[in-house]
Amino acid sequence: MNANETFRLLILNDSRDEVERLVSMLNNAGRTIRPQHIESEEALTKLLQEQNWDLMIAQEACTNLPPNTAIRQIKRLNKDVPVILVSDQDTTQSVVEGLKIGARDVVQLDQDQHLLLVIQRELENREHRQSRRLADRKLRDAERRGQQLLDSSRDAIAYVQDGMYLYANQSFAELFGYSDREDIECMPIIDMVEAQDQDQVRSFLREFAIKGDEAESCELNFQGVSADGSPRSLTIQVALAIYDDESCIQFMMPASSMSNNLELREEIQNIKDRDSLTGLFNRQYLTEKIEQELSKVTEKESTSTLFYIEIDNFFEALQPDLGLSGCDQLLINIAEWQQQHLHEHETLARFGDNAFMLLSPDQSADVAIERAQGWCRKLQQHTVHIDDMSIPVTVSIGISLINEVSSSANTTVQNALHAVEILRKQNIAGNDCRLYEPEAPVDEREAADIARLVQTALNNNRFRLLFQPLISLRGSDDEHYEILLRLLDDNDQDLSPNDFMKTAQKIGAGSKIDRWAILETIKTLSQHRAGG
Repeated sequence: MNANETFRLLILNDSRDEVERLVSMLNNAGRTIRPQHIESEEALTKLLQEQNWDLMIAQEACTNLPPNTAIRQIKRLNKDVPVILVSDQDTTQSVVEGLKIGARDVVQLDQDQHLLLVIQRELENREHRQSRRLADRKLRDAERRGQQLLDSSRDAIAYVQDGMYLYANQSFAELFGYSDREDIECMPIIDMVEAQDQDQVRSFLREFAIKGDEAESCELNFQGVSADGSPRSLTIQVALAIYDDESCIQFMMPASSMSNNLELREEIQNIKDRDSLTGLFNRQYLTEKIEQELSKVTEKESTSTLFYIEIDNFFEALQPDLGLSGCDQLLINIAEWQQQHLHEHETLARFGDNAFMLLSPDQSADVAIERAQGWCRKLQQHTVHIDDMSIPVTVSIGISLINEVSSSANTTVQNALHAVEILRKQNIAGNDCRLYEPEAPVDEREAADIARLVQTALNNNRFRLLFQPLISLRGSDDEHYEILLRLLDDNDQDLSPNDFMKTAQKIGAGSKIDRWAILETIKTLSQHRAGG
């Protein structure tokens, strides 16, 4: 970032005099800033949701709002705001502790020149991250538009690799009499060529592939075989191409038989974008809208929200009781209920067998959580009538934010799904919502709890081994087992290595656990052998 550019700065400090000194120092150094002094978590949350900020400088010993709380809130709202800690301790430990809680650097108090260099570095790093995200979005947008052009092209286009169709658009499928382009994907080319021309086509493709980059565009004439077995004379333009990062051969033929009726094409596109059961948009359309929203939030510096709405106990209770027909009626009813509660410019789509997704532009995290909680309460009071039965329905809602740091539509969707997964673990009954929060680094208290559990397990034999047999598919009589380790917590519940091993390794207990597991496995094996 250019030193003359204005950047937005959050300052976390108990002393107003120190805040003024810091602002004065930056102004004297030629930095143009828009500073904002933070004195509470509520104020920080409000500012983070209202606009984007470039940097935070926090006093390590701040008591009004501890820096680790501020950093957690920044991560919770998925904001790219690097934090620099200012410490009055000249020790390596203070630097280590600051980096552990998520600060980008720790600068000693009154080391203004050092602080200025760190500020410049973090602003440049943030600018590089923004440039990379923007480039990624532009690339995905270009790829998406290219794919849409291929899918909707009136020209018959296909991509061939190793003698098989890697991709074919709808026009190419219709050229050979197929109703769906997926019917010919991964099909050998030869299967669509008359017997007398198969050797010619094989030879042509082999020679074209051998030439590699030196191959020039040309035409290929042959007798094709339609889906109904009837022959068809074809003249196809052949050229080298790259599709889905794979080098391949492009087949292209003008499809003059395609209709020019614009209304008909729009109607067909609308059918492709809709879920046949509920009439809502489908997953593919939603993904495209999310990609478009990713571009908008960067330009407008706004935040949008994606809701993943999953019906509780759908497969466990509702489907067995209602059957497929009853579940269809249930889904239609829930879809109609949701449509009645939509705001302007929102997109509601059916995402899965028992799930919907709602894309809501220009909506902050707090508003989204409040709205999701309201939906849970209102839907709990909504009764679905199917035949002679009254069916109560509840939902679990996962929320993910779309802002300047969101990378892709897929990541945004996965974040919303992950929020529901965590919610299910905490509240099996459902009927609740949760905002996705990136995993925070392990804090000292959690590390201490894990260390205590691990040490207790080692001292009191609180680990448990499970043995998963591995069966040979070739009929071998040798016995093989996969060893699975579990740790019993204070409530005698099993903890998997995913829950404790990473922290155990950080505190130096990983090798002790390995030795225990190996020793106990050998003991168990010896007992097993002794028993014949």
